[in-house]
Amino acid sequence: MNKRLNLIFNIDKEENIPSFKIVKRFRDIFKEKKVGFLGTLDPFASGVLPLFSGNFTKLIRYLEGCDKVYDAKIEFGLLTDTFDITGKVVEKRSKILNFDSKEIEKVIEKFFLGERLQIVPDYSATKIDGVRSYKLARKGFKLEERRKKVILKEFTLKDFDGKYLNVRIRVSKGFYVRSFAKELGEKLDTFGTVVSLKRIENGPFKIDDAKRIEDVKIEDSKLPEEILQEYMDTVELDGRSFEVLMNGNSLKYECQNQKSFLVKNERGYIVVESDGGSIYPKRCII
Repeated sequence: MNKRLNLIFNIDKEENIPSFKIVKRFRDIFKEKKVGFLGTLDPFASGVLPLFSGNFTKLIRYLEGCDKVYDAKIEFGLLTDTFDITGKVVEKRSKILNFDSKEIEKVIEKFFLGERLQIVPDYSATKIDGVRSYKLARKGFKLEERRKKVILKEFTLKDFDGKYLNVRIRVSKGFYVRSFAKELGEKLDTFGTVVSLKRIENGPFKIDDAKRIEDVKIEDSKLPEEILQEYMDTVELDGRSFEVLMNGNSLKYECQNQKSFLVKNERGYIVVESDGGSIYPKRCII
């Protein structure tokens, strides 16, 4: 059996390339078939796309709930069927916009900041009776409006020129920036469409140290304890203790208020859970 190539890369995805094509490029470069990513980016969007390969793909689940930060450019007076610039134009409104950046801030604070139910775009990867929503939308099916609970945690208005708004937002898992643009436009008595989108943070991954897939080298790979340090502690165990856990057995170990943590050894990593003075292997990442 071929040994897995366990890597974690912080990739800077360029515009107009689907996330799965970045995965294909990875496979072509590193010859490792088992590859996954944290948080899909729409093809037109750019920015942070963390890639995990080999056994490190098992770590993705522990980061799926992390915050994301986006820089978005929204055009007011325009609405498309996808809520972004790649879609078919549905409506245009040419009348002069009668609001300024202060009014936009007030509307966001009043109607969007915090937890709320957000429209799920028809052109999305969510499933309806087992079928991707975007596939049904492309075939012309009329879909019922769906909403999901999301959180807008922070926002900063960078500039507004009377037509285009540049905004930075920190959001929860599952937040659609496209839906935010559409609904913001509605609250301002106009339309709103995302014309550019860049993810600058995805949990522990930041744009400042992201690299294009063609530029990364194996030594750029991040360590599990590095990316998980905000979410769980890391403990190093001796070989004998590690093997007990690796074989699926519990191990006596006192820990303070830590339900899950990462155990490391020269042989690899194991995510463990604690209960009553013992730890139990949850997921081996060898």
